[in-house]
Amino acid sequence: MASLRSTPMKAMLPSLLPGTRRGVAGFTADGRIVGNMQEAWEKREVERIVSTRNPKNYDNFEVGDFVVVRVINPLQPSKYMTFGGICLAKRNGLLSASFTLRNIVAGVGVERQFKLYAPNIMGIRRIGRTSLKVRRSKIYYVRNLPSRYSTINFSEKAVNLPQGPAAAS
Repeated sequence: MASLRSTPMKAMLPSLLPGTRRGVAGFTADGRIVGNMQEAWEKREVERIVSTRNPKNYDNFEVGDFVVVRVINPLQPSKYMTFGGICLAKRNGLLSASFTLRNIVAGVGVERQFKLYAPNIMGIRRIGRTSLKVRRSKIYYVRNLPSRYSTINFSEKAVNLPQGPAAAS
């Protein structure tokens, strides 16, 4: 017990609470969880979602790219909605990863946030890059620029995303 009193508390915590640090979660070969249980569960869910998706329908994109997203309409599940815009922000995080798109529609700035691993997303297509030189991870300053920097026009046929909810799987 004398050794515990002489050791600082910060040095003892990792040994008392093994695997509570973020970034060390995983699974052993026999399926046991190693590390942070919540993070390990989220990693498993992300892997499951990615494995069920058709990789041809999901492009990689960065902040500053023009992106088009096709989403199942929550009010009419048999129909879909397409939204395109410049990616203002990307938030990484296992299941909670999200991104924000901005476009000018009928003269009004419209921003939408999408969860990257949401089951209602049918496809994500990168269709170009902005003319701005992007040096930030969040380009919210585009909101104050003239509308030509955040306006995107696209034809749904040229984007080549799945045509209905049945094609999403």
